[in-house]
Amino acid sequence: MLAGAGGILGYLLLALAVYLADLAGFSLFSLPFVLCLGAATLCSAVFMLAALRKAAFSFDRRLVWPLVLFSLYACWLAAAHLLLPVQSWDVLGVWGYQAVDFIAHTTGPLEAPFEPFWKKHPLTLYLVIAWSSWLSSFSDAGLGALVPWLLCAYSMALIAGGYAWYRTRSPVVALLAALSLVSLPLLENHILLPGYGELFLAAALVSACALMALAMAERSAVLLALGMVSACSAAYLKNTGVAYAAIPLAAWAVALLFVHSRKALLALIVIFGASVYWVWQSGIAVDVGPVVLSFDADDKALRFGGRHLSLGLPGWSTYFSTELTSRLLNQSFQVAFLVFVLAWAASPLALQRERTDQKMYLFLLLACTFVFVLLSLSLLTDDGLRHATPGADTGHSRFSLPAFALLPLILGELLYLLVVPSGTGPVVARATPVEAFADPVSGP
Repeated sequence: MLAGAGGILGYLLLALAVYLADLAGFSLFSLPFVLCLGAATLCSAVFMLAALRKAAFSFDRRLVWPLVLFSLYACWLAAAHLLLPVQSWDVLGVWGYQAVDFIAHTTGPLEAPFEPFWKKHPLTLYLVIAWSSWLSSFSDAGLGALVPWLLCAYSMALIAGGYAWYRTRSPVVALLAALSLVSLPLLENHILLPGYGELFLAAALVSACALMALAMAERSAVLLALGMVSACSAAYLKNTGVAYAAIPLAAWAVALLFVHSRKALLALIVIFGASVYWVWQSGIAVDVGPVVLSFDADDKALRFGGRHLSLGLPGWSTYFSTELTSRLLNQSFQVAFLVFVLAWAASPLALQRERTDQKMYLFLLLACTFVFVLLSLSLLTDDGLRHATPGADTGHSRFSLPAFALLPLILGELLYLLVVPSGTGPVVARATPVEAFADPVSGP
């Protein structure tokens, strides 16, 4: 799980390094930097192996066959995508051109920092495309640009499978969680359209939620900090990323207050409701870093993500048909949304568990729910509805990937809740019922 989260954060740190180097007036697109990066990676691997040996870490052999099966699937997925022609709309028309311009800029005389011609989105993913394209000797959005999105999907699968393994110690459940993620409808489309931010947004949320849930179980401030950093990184991935960045933080606060102090949670809800009412009546204007938000109380118009949005309630038939189409029809009637419904139905069982189990379950469920709520609220804007109605566009379905990507984590939590006895915890000395199902020889 940590390897998957590290892969995502590594790409984002690399983009940050490229950006800071460009501001300082020098380029990282050079062979010496590649050699230094390789040496640093090798040293990190040696240090990690030494730390694992010192901690007496032992590899569980039951993970061999799930890893082999997933590796075979990963190779097939990579071959399928790398052999297909890269095709897209905005990626080749905008994202790819931005990357090409940056490659030309940073490999030439650096007289001034790079200025993109299209400033709708943050630079992060442009830099990711540029780095991978240059590294693979391509100068356009070809195979080199495709690789980060493919590796992003692998990282998400490792996180989902690793989290399920941590909770259940079942290789079957771990493999099921990983495959349920890579089989999400529209996920392959996002890999084939390198540049679109939904896949990296989903990766940031999956990484953040898994790390923050793990921090609850381990009571680790370091894991919590890493999870919050991963959540905040969403603000630098897309023009609407700030809203997604706030979701894990809000879900974490609500879950903790629900378990530890219902009165404080009620007070928080009242304050939030009063704040929304005040903004609706008086308006607001915020421009701090990646947060650019304003609301005109007179015209009921919202400026967010570089767009001016008019608010209005669509017809109920349009609203519900759009939701059903995006959640079921355009998701190929996959079982992911059923997992979401079952998780809410099983939530009373979670409230009967220990406090740590309650917090982890509610946190993941609330994070996924908040993303769905955010998407539903987008239909109250003219621009959101324009790209969502059935037959007009699949934007609403495409934007829902961050919500559906959280469901494999909830699947692992749901199976832990339903199968593992209360009080055993995520790490047990003897085989749990889930392990007995996966490996009858080692059953209790």
